[in-house]
Amino acid sequence: VNPLDAIPDIVPATGFIDDAGVIGFVLASVKNDIEKFRKWQSASTIVVAGAEDPAPEMTAGL
Repeated sequence: VNPLDAIPDIVPATGFIDDAGVIGFVLASVKNDIEKFRKWQSASTIVVAGAEDPAPEMTAGL
């Protein structure tokens, strides 16, 4: 990931352990940010009486 790794990637078997740790940290951080965004998005939704949803396919699966 970075040329200045804590454990150089050239070291057999253990060289990628620090990279895996960084990847795990990044994935956990992104997951946390997505969860926060979804909570914010659902809390900030404004419902207008009588309005139609112009693009239901854009919100499918959220």
